[in-house]
Amino acid sequence: MCSDPLAEAFRKQKNRAKGRRVEWKLAYWEWLQIWQDSGHLPDRGTHKGQWCMARRGDQGAYETGNVSIVRVETNNEAAGR
Repeated sequence: MCSDPLAEAFRKQKNRAKGRRVEWKLAYWEWLQIWQDSGHLPDRGTHKGQWCMARRGDQGAYETGNVSIVRVETNNEAAGR
């Protein structure tokens, strides 16, 4: 188990993307910077009212320039869920 909760969160998100066959091109420091810049790092999650990292148009890789931090419900609507 990882002792750093943020590194663990990064690893889990990366593995979930891999499980969905979505390419992951973010280094840990890039991922963390995106979250910190958003101001929503403490509010990360998978439930309504929380914030998640979304790909533009739900397409392409998780990479700088193709992701943004949005509310979970906004991401789900965009993906047609």
